[in-house]
Amino acid sequence: MKSRLITLKKYQSLGNDYLVTDDYCENFPDLVQKICHRNYGFGSDGVLAYQFSNKQHQVKIYNPDGSLAEISGNGLRILARYLWDEARIQKGRWIPILTDGGEVKIKIDSTGDHVQVFMGRLTPGDFRKNFIKESLEIKVARARQSFDFYRASIGNPHAVILCDKAPGEEYVKIYGPLIERHKYFEDRTNVQFVYVKNSKSLQLKIWERGAGYTLSSGSSASAAAGIAYHLRLIKNEVKVYMPGGVLDVSIADDLTIVQSGPVSFIGSCQFLYQ
Repeated sequence: MKSRLITLKKYQSLGNDYLVTDDYCENFPDLVQKICHRNYGFGSDGVLAYQFSNKQHQVKIYNPDGSLAEISGNGLRILARYLWDEARIQKGRWIPILTDGGEVKIKIDSTGDHVQVFMGRLTPGDFRKNFIKESLEIKVARARQSFDFYRASIGNPHAVILCDKAPGEEYVKIYGPLIERHKYFEDRTNVQFVYVKNSKSLQLKIWERGAGYTLSSGSSASAAAGIAYHLRLIKNEVKVYMPGGVLDVSIADDLTIVQSGPVSFIGSCQFLYQ
């Protein structure tokens, strides 16, 4: 097979970094783990494979383990900045993007540094009609820990856990992967540990399906804010504080969600595909 170079551009949003490319090729998913590896590759929280097909902006979102993510709020803001840098979209207009989790819309400001994403409507997921509190049990070193959670979907699956205090990073790293792969979740799940600071702010730590502990996640922030609003714990405009920074989230009464946050360009790289 003839070798070729794949050009990628790296961006970050609130510490969540993605590589973007439109050099999609055969067996590309097999390359993602090599590309994303922090020691042997370029290092990233995922790869955005962009295509323009049938007059539609489309993206495949890959986790660093090579699996597909249906949707990513930070990833979509990064894609918006990439498309703006490439002069493929205009500022100040809502642009539809087709993802594996459905169609969303992006809008970039005049500087390119700030992007809004219309994420769509938060639903209970797994064909449920209502958000209900569920419980699961995790066993670690002979000890058992119970978690109450709310199942939610905004194109991808989430388990939202409300905490009495802000959890530490190590706590999330212990329990996050066990909850992600719990038998309750047939296709695994993203996990949010949420502390409600007050009616206008949340503190959030995330274990992301296929990526692990991450500094921020747009879809996780949307799920956490949506559940907190549904339970009338917060108002409809909220700041979500994550280790990587702050995301602004707006929730309508029907639980449609718009998020807004910064994006910055890091650099370009090339990967030799053989």
